[in-house]
Amino acid sequence: MSFQLGLASLNQTPLDWKGNLSRILKALQWGRAQQVSLLATQELSLTGYGCEDFFKAAWVYEKSFHILETEILPQTKGIALSIGLPLLWNNKAYNALCLMHNQHIMGFYVKQTLAKEGVYYEPRWFHAWEKEKIQTLSRGRKKYPIGEILFEIHDTRIGFEICEDAWQSCRPLARYAQKGVQYVINTSASHFEMGKYEEKKRLIQQSAQRYKVPYAYVNALGNEAGKLVYEGDRWIAYPNGRIQEEQRFSSQDVAHMLVLSKESRKSKIQIPLSIYEECTQALSLALHDYHQKSEVKGGFVLSLSGGSDSAMCAVLVSEMRRRYRPQKSIQSLLLSLYQGTENSSAQTAHQARKLAEEIGNTHITWSVQEEVLSYKKKVEELIRRKLSWEKDSLALENLQARSRVAGLWLLANLRDALLLNTGNRSELSMGYITTDGDMAGSLAPLGGLSKAFIQNYLRWAEEELGYKSLREIRKYPPTAELLPPRFQQQDEKELMPYQTLEKIEELFFLNKKSPSEIERELFGEQEKKIYLPRFLANFRKSQWKRERMAAAFSMDKFNIDPKTWGRYPILMGKIDESYS
Repeated sequence: MSFQLGLASLNQTPLDWKGNLSRILKALQWGRAQQVSLLATQELSLTGYGCEDFFKAAWVYEKSFHILETEILPQTKGIALSIGLPLLWNNKAYNALCLMHNQHIMGFYVKQTLAKEGVYYEPRWFHAWEKEKIQTLSRGRKKYPIGEILFEIHDTRIGFEICEDAWQSCRPLARYAQKGVQYVINTSASHFEMGKYEEKKRLIQQSAQRYKVPYAYVNALGNEAGKLVYEGDRWIAYPNGRIQEEQRFSSQDVAHMLVLSKESRKSKIQIPLSIYEECTQALSLALHDYHQKSEVKGGFVLSLSGGSDSAMCAVLVSEMRRRYRPQKSIQSLLLSLYQGTENSSAQTAHQARKLAEEIGNTHITWSVQEEVLSYKKKVEELIRRKLSWEKDSLALENLQARSRVAGLWLLANLRDALLLNTGNRSELSMGYITTDGDMAGSLAPLGGLSKAFIQNYLRWAEEELGYKSLREIRKYPPTAELLPPRFQQQDEKELMPYQTLEKIEELFFLNKKSPSEIERELFGEQEKKIYLPRFLANFRKSQWKRERMAAAFSMDKFNIDPKTWGRYPILMGKIDESYS
């Protein structure tokens, strides 16, 4: 019997035992129909990758093995299946995969290199397996090999790597190649990052060409646990340079790929996506899964200000509906509100309305000036003086932002909907966002994107997706509209040019440069003597705000979410003094 490989990316949810099992069995059903010899699923496919500190609970390991033995193993008659799961051995926890064939457990391969950079914290939960080591796992009277194992299916020798294993120079594949391996499969949970796709493709092709063995890759799919998005990419590369791949960002909860024979000329190659199309597909999938898995029924509520951030949020919900929920009307899916004060302009109200009309969602325009004046009057009576813009500007600005929130939450609660936070990474890095004001919301779709990227994205969305009303929004200088018109408030005047801010962010957060090193890479006295000190001072004082940020998706090479990437102290010294 010839060997036939199948790959299945599953849209799993942490500890969704019934749902995860159902998707595994659904994939198995497809594999049988396609006469697959071996069906491979992604890393930690049984539990979900994002269980976090549940991986510290012994019952999770016991539950996983019980489901493996009693629910999955009996379904493997006539087919081989690899399942990722957490595993206890000698009282230590490991990230492993189990290969089953014809209702027998053949053994467990264990991850050797744990991901620990950026959003990954695997050493918090797991131990790394020693290279080349093979031991015995005992469970009752049964004993199974565990470690760096080569498996035989239909006279075909198969080896595995798990995600990070492949990125090391001393990797299992280097040893497999000397032992006559015929296929190597990487089971992965590698989160989406703009621009990372081509890097992965190079790794997969180079693996096959250097070690002269077909190299397959299967990744997780969807917004699994809330903040990381997985694109469900499935590939196989051959030593001759040919590559077969399947479409990413599937709307199905189980996405398959039947690996074609080495001789086949029908290998699929997907057309590369622009970074903006990648972003749209990833965030559309993220929003769809977050909405579905959070079990809300009423769609989304959005404060549509007429500015660029809320405009991008509205476009993303529109694209999510078009790509993943076409049966759901946009009127019922998105409620947007323009909430003006005496400082709001007719222009931004017009821009918000035109975009909502173009999208077709339900839109409301109302004033919160009455609420602002009510609180202002109460406080003035309490402190026995009038509040003024000259003396109390920050407090009065924040009052407007916070007065908008009660109505938003009320409508979100009444509709059983998710309230979207429109904050972006650049605002969060400098604390240019009002706690309990525009920080309100349970989900921040733009929290991992810079303001400079958002502005470029809107130009692309206007030209490529056809949202013509974005042109007016793009041309209107970004402004919070919290000061009276005479102050001519503009965001870039209060912060700095967005391109400069993006450059400083990358040097500081991603490249870990010191203030003096950043200064040397900046141009002009204004960047060096005004913008950099302003960034450092604002960053230092606003970590407490980032600790309270809504859930945001990791989309770029770095983010500043304290839980997934950017862990900084709430209290810190004046870091700007290091170069003064």
